[in-house]
Order: sequence, then structure tokens, then C-alpha cells
Amino acid sequence: MKIQLQQAFFWQCPNCKASHCIVPEPVPTDSKEVEEAVDKLRDKMELTPWQELPAGHFVPMPTEVDCEHCGAEYECLPPGEIEPEDEPFLTT
Repeated sequence: MKIQLQQAFFWQCPNCKASHCIVPEPVPTDSKEVEEAVDKLRDKMELTPWQELPAGHFVPMPTEVDCEHCGAEYECLPPGEIEPEDEPFLTT
């Protein structure tokens, strides 16, 4: 038997230390949301329309999360966009 793995986001609440796992809903690759994400990525990477994007795939990331345990709300930081003074809460 085989299973299919899915992308997921794990985070731990800095307030109450509750652990959370978010499994994003799949987005069809021909959707307007994916087209807009690709356009933003091309702009950010300063690629011209005929240049290929790096190999990989897109996973929708939440922009905000709420702790189901204590109700605290947090803004999500995209990978690579962390400012030194905004050091995120990480667990080990």
C-alpha cells in the first residue's frame, strides 16, 4: 500500500505553547490565484516572462493564524522575509 504525502505548516503558539498543524487546501494550477502568485514571484525574482521559474511547486501559505487553544492571533512571516529585529518564535 502507498500513501500520498501533503505539504503542511507547523507552528507553536508563543503564548501558550500549543502545537498546530495546517494542511492547505489544494489549488488548481490553472486558477487565477496561482497565476497571480506566479506573477508576483516573477516580479520579486526580476524574471522576464520568457525565463523559467526554478523547479518546484506552490503551496498556499496562510497570512494569519489563530491559536485554537488560547485565541491569540499572529501574522505569518513568509520564508526568507524575516527581519533581524523581528526574530520569530521558534521551538526546538
